[in-house]
Amino acid sequence: MDRIKDITKLILFKGAVLVKIHDKATKLIHTLDEKKRASKDSSNFSHGEVVAKADNVEWLEIGDIVLDFGSAEVFKWRDEKYCIVLDMTINIITKPENFDVKVKELAT
Repeated sequence: MDRIKDITKLILFKGAVLVKIHDKATKLIHTLDEKKRASKDSSNFSHGEVVAKADNVEWLEIGDIVLDFGSAEVFKWRDEKYCIVLDMTINIITKPENFDVKVKELAT
């Protein structure tokens, strides 16, 4: 993967969506295995961002925010985490203007 110049120009198979993984801001130190799966159940997962999609995926746009999807292999490219998911496994998605990136602190 180190030789890929632009990850958004990958040729994806039909129905595939390349998602950039954004983790929750935390003060804890996590050691993540590169084989770890990303999913809605991952305690460190905040949201994903669609950065590329197969030509036949017409209902999503680049930049859409993914909040819930089936599990997928996570891989690193230039110190960022990504995964490739099938569009039909995305359960919750929204437009960027409908998503507040700031995480609210919960009272304990």
